[in-house]
Amino acid sequence: MRRFLSPTNDIVFKKVFWDEKRKHILISFLNAILKYEWKDKIKHVNLTNTYMIPKILKYKETALDIKAVNERWEEFIVEMQNANHENFMKRSLFYSSNSYSNQIKKWESYDKLKPVIFIWIMWYNLFDKEEDRENYLSTHLILNKETLSHEIKDFEFHFIELNKFTKEEKELEWIIDQWIYFLKVAEEDNIPDNRIKEIAEAYDIVQESNFTKREIEVMQWWELRDLSNRNQAMKEWIELGIEKWIEKWIEKWIEKWIEKWKKVWLTEALDKMMKNWIKEKEARKILWIKIK
Repeated sequence: MRRFLSPTNDIVFKKVFWDEKRKHILISFLNAILKYEWKDKIKHVNLTNTYMIPKILKYKETALDIKAVNERWEEFIVEMQNANHENFMKRSLFYSSNSYSNQIKKWESYDKLKPVIFIWIMWYNLFDKEEDRENYLSTHLILNKETLSHEIKDFEFHFIELNKFTKEEKELEWIIDQWIYFLKVAEEDNIPDNRIKEIAEAYDIVQESNFTKREIEVMQWWELRDLSNRNQAMKEWIELGIEKWIEKWIEKWIEKWIEKWKKVWLTEALDKMMKNWIKEKEARKILWIKIK
């Protein structure tokens, strides 16, 4: 019986997307995530960093990212993140700006600089506003605050929040859905029937039989650590969700309470005004009779 390993494990992830002989898999993934039209589709990539599993279990590999450039010399950084780290936003900006500045030497012209496109896949929720709760893929650009025009085009940030992806196999309408479904549930042996060629090949790669004993040992150690981090992240997200729900409920209850008592106070105030008016009217009537 085939057993599939989780594609979100660092070693498995890089075995799928970081292979000189299978660059078409990374190309398919990038085109799907970036929603490139035919004229913009990536046709070729060069992997610009190398990867080796660490010799000591507790140490992660030095190169954490998959880095590649396409035929237009646009640079792509893809990272799989299982734990929620502090200063995440600053970290993504640092990685991107560092890659951008390293494209040229001090004496070279700035016009040689090419776009850096950052893709981060994570097992925790980064954006928790109500309107973001179902948005599992978000794109962030540098825009003009007043006009929202996109003039500074050399930086793009794409975040995939796996916890927010809830589609079943029958709902996988787009290639991007197939890729995210693969990342999230492949280890559960869920293989969609209508998968594209590159995803079918990715399923073949993540079979346990394709990994060495050493790779599986490192993987298992990391999975235990990542599971602990992931559970903590999920716990924090749930607690935050409950906290927000309680705040919202209290806010609504207070609103209803104020509305109710506003009516009571208004009724009492009107009643008091009416009584005062009647008393005043009666007093004037008595005074008029006396004068008369």
